[in-house]
Amino acid sequence: MDNGIFDEISVIHVHVAQDDLVHGKPKFWMWHRGYLKRFEIELRKLDIDLAIPYWDTTLDDNLPFPADSLM
Repeated sequence: MDNGIFDEISVIHVHVAQDDLVHGKPKFWMWHRGYLKRFEIELRKLDIDLAIPYWDTTLDDNLPFPADSLM
């Protein structure tokens, strides 16, 4: 937060949410993936070991009972 990058990234999200540019639209997942990637790049500038967890939803495709998912 000291370098202002958190505020910069937050403003991007607030702008997109307020103007309803991607939320609820087909491009949401692509946009959000890029947004999180940018956030993760900034985190790793502070500590190379920091990362945002990623869940591969295709891992659940073959579960007989969706409730068995770890999510």
